[in-house]
Amino acid sequence: MKKPIIFLILTMMLLVGGLTACNRGTPRCTEMPASWLITGPWVPLDWDEPGTPVTLQWYYPGTCLPDYFRIAINDTPYLGGDILDQEDVLVSGPYARTVFEDGTTAISFSWTTEETFVDGWYYWWVIPYSGEYRGEISPSSIFNIYTFWGRPWWCPEENWRLEVLPELVYPANGSVIHTLNPSLAWRDRNPQITRCSVWGSWYGILYSQETDDLDLAEIRFAQSPEAVSDWWGSNTDLWTDDWILPAGIYLVEKYNGKGVSISLTECRRTYWQVNLSILLSNSTSVVWPSETHYFDVDPALCLVESLPFIEIPYAPPSAPMAKTLESANCRSGPTLDYPMLSVLPAGGEYEIQARNTPGDSWMVFDPAINDTCWVFADLVELFGDTGLVMIIDPDPPPLVMPTETTETVDCSQYNTDPNACNANPACWWDSSVPPNGVCKNK
Repeated sequence: MKKPIIFLILTMMLLVGGLTACNRGTPRCTEMPASWLITGPWVPLDWDEPGTPVTLQWYYPGTCLPDYFRIAINDTPYLGGDILDQEDVLVSGPYARTVFEDGTTAISFSWTTEETFVDGWYYWWVIPYSGEYRGEISPSSIFNIYTFWGRPWWCPEENWRLEVLPELVYPANGSVIHTLNPSLAWRDRNPQITRCSVWGSWYGILYSQETDDLDLAEIRFAQSPEAVSDWWGSNTDLWTDDWILPAGIYLVEKYNGKGVSISLTECRRTYWQVNLSILLSNSTSVVWPSETHYFDVDPALCLVESLPFIEIPYAPPSAPMAKTLESANCRSGPTLDYPMLSVLPAGGEYEIQARNTPGDSWMVFDPAINDTCWVFADLVELFGDTGLVMIIDPDPPPLVMPTETTETVDCSQYNTDPNACNANPACWWDSSVPPNGVCKNK
């Protein structure tokens, strides 16, 4: 009897393992809201310290705990491209919830980086994951590392000899943007520069819609040679009092961080360049320019007679988007066999969270139902990089068994409630009927 028993046990183990493997792609949590990041910390360093790890803290308000959090850290306010550091933090409980004054609850988490960081401003994000399913990305927060003791009021020679020039990151070179108030972001991975005084190094951002000739050192020297060789004590007055920018060229100063917002007046090609200026111990300065990049402004923005000035904060792209070309049904799965959950109005923009294997449907997040649903790919226009969008093939829809008697449902009772209409399997919401749509029998 021993051999049959052993065979039965091995068979059961293989079946269990197979089921586990089949379910590996099924997320345990499908609703994972964005975390609340605690700003900071500001960490001081001594001059001779090579760097320091950083402890980051955040609150997670969701009821379903993710399997892990992905912590992304970058030296630009841009989540994408060449990320500076990225770590996955596993979640293991139990955890106590904090109750806030407004009645909301959240769980506090903290994590200390394995990497050490030198002086500079850093941006970080928290992203919850359940299996391969990604939750909402948190807004970015910042922390600052700075040398406090022994810092000179200028840049020693070993600090201003750059390893690499400033690198322009966003908008991408040659891209088309859809705003007259774009944000510019760049990267400067010369950590030794940050050991200069806070007034010993800064960035001058030049931009123009007239010319691509943005050589800052040449402009300064042509008008005022003494502004380059001797301007001790002038500080920021250097940019405006010692010389004048040519017509059509504009300058923005930045002492902390690596991102600025600018305001444009015309929908055409715009050139920009970042110049790292460094104050030396002999009261002179040296300027290190980046390459000159350009982007084009969508001409459709200037078709109206006037545009109000709107201050748009920097919001780097974090996920690809789908824009509906017409009113589109959004279902619980990628085919017509799944029930309809929502109707997406024409022109709406929705965050893409997944696609199916054939690639003919996208899973998007619809704020109207506070949940995800599937829309056909032919009904939407895509924005952003979809190359990293995960693939999900949901379970087949439940089978509807035939019954001997059929109960007739009057769907017109839901004419004022689209969500209740779509929730009834016998009904569907027709948004094309004026003024606000009606509920019809299928």
